Amino acid sequence: MPQNTRAWEITGVLGEDLFIQTDTHSGEKRKVRSSECDCGQPVMIEYNTSHRQDGKRTFYPEDDKENTLVFRCKQCLSPVHESVPYAGFEVTRKMDTC
Repeated sequence: MPQNTRAWEITGVLGEDLFIQTDTHSGEKRKVRSSECDCGQPVMIEYNTSHRQDGKRTFYPEDDKENTLVFRCKQCLSPVHESVPYAGFEVTRKMDTC
């Protein structure tokens, strides 16, 4: 098995479509949601990443390379932040300190 290959396994269920996965090689954990585009194309959402300002990373279940990020659905070409539940951008406001 190549050195950088991940073997993610579900190790905790947080909701119907929200779960914790653990890499069986490194023990690293991630929080992931299973969702789908309005057209039915499955899309996964990983939380607490550095890929977007809001910490989300969208990817296809069958193509889980760590540095991939889906912007448009490969089936209907809609922007995933508009067509995939929970993939929308979340704006967080930082409080100004004076």
